Amino acid sequence: MNPEFRRLLWLEATPQRLWLIPAALLGATLVLDRALPAAIPTAALLAFAALTIVWGARQARAAIVDELRAHTWDIQRMSALSAWPMTWGKLAGATLMPWYAGLVCLGVHAVYRAEREPAELATTALALVFAALLAQALALTTALVGAPRERAQHRRLGTPLLLLLLALVVPTTFGLALPDSLGAPPATIAWYGWQVARMPFLLALLALFAGWAVLGAYRSMCIELQIRTTPWAWLAFVSFLALLVTGLAPAPSPPVLTGLCSSAALYAALLAYVAGFAFARDPVQYRRVLQALAERRPRRALEALPLWLSTVLFAFGLALAAALLGADPAISNERPDNLGGVALAVVLMALRDLALLACFSFRDPSRRAELATLVTIAMLNRVLPAALAFLGFDGLAGLVHPPLYEAPLTACAILLAHAVVACVLAGAAWRQAMPVLNSPGDRRS
Repeated sequence: MNPEFRRLLWLEATPQRLWLIPAALLGATLVLDRALPAAIPTAALLAFAALTIVWGARQARAAIVDELRAHTWDIQRMSALSAWPMTWGKLAGATLMPWYAGLVCLGVHAVYRAEREPAELATTALALVFAALLAQALALTTALVGAPRERAQHRRLGTPLLLLLLALVVPTTFGLALPDSLGAPPATIAWYGWQVARMPFLLALLALFAGWAVLGAYRSMCIELQIRTTPWAWLAFVSFLALLVTGLAPAPSPPVLTGLCSSAALYAALLAYVAGFAFARDPVQYRRVLQALAERRPRRALEALPLWLSTVLFAFGLALAAALLGADPAISNERPDNLGGVALAVVLMALRDLALLACFSFRDPSRRAELATLVTIAMLNRVLPAALAFLGFDGLAGLVHPPLYEAPLTACAILLAHAVVACVLAGAAWRQAMPVLNSPGDRRS
């Protein structure tokens, strides 16, 4: 048996919990059965959500955070367990009691909904199970991603709050990422021209996202255990999102290749923001990339390359292809599958913003580089353009924040200049942070 799972099994599955949890849930069911029996099925589902999704996600996160705060995580990292056994051992062992309580709730729901079709009950149960697995895997992933900050005890903004603020200050590109098809009321969903039953499609989609979340937890564990990996899983997830959204696009739609390049470039740029703000920014990591390139080891350079930078490079290639293929003039270029040159402008904007984030991080790692970057992005995208336009300097406002959709080529030229300046500033800050660097082949670190 997995040693980590067995350890958590002994800690979590105590005899008191094994009888107290079902006794408390069944006792609450009997009390509610006398007062309001019609509410029991809904209450059982709500209890499942509270216990398995909310409590389970907290337990999955605590499996890492509690070890970090108790200063025992480094001991576990040096154990003989590889990344995958450690991942599923943490994920299954820490959430054992939430799943135990959740199964009792699902059993109560099935008993009080016995008149319904078994297929309907199974669909409801599977949807809740996949949602719980998704939440728990995401919680474990965020704990692993935030482990360096927790270990360094830096008091910074949490990653979810950072991403929320980022969505508010970056222009409407985040709004493009949400397709309208999933919220439509019909019983079928059109995907690449096929009419698919709505509930099975959404259930399969939820299962796929749960699987991606588990894979993300495993890859985050690899990073935390310092196992060298290439970013294939991250880039495959970008491709999956592009394939999904392009198929959900309403008719009329551009050619499939155009839609895939456009959507993939957009999602790669947005996920580059996520990677840039979520993961630690170590200047030594860039030095390892230069050293690997100097030694002509491209795979090693790709393994050492920061995730945000590899994602931006991937997005740049896709955006260049989308710009060359062009947007369909008969369709709005404010759709994720028909961006055309807008995709290239979005990627250049992401490169500028993330280069500024790296610059602030290199200059003074002890301060809140994320907050300074968010303020700078807000100034460039929101405050300065509005103030300059209010004062009548429309041309200057366009140089600060060009119109993305009205003039994509002009926006690309202006944002390219912004990105070059930001990269120069980041390079200068990196050289200041690494004063001992004499040449790309220098092995000292």
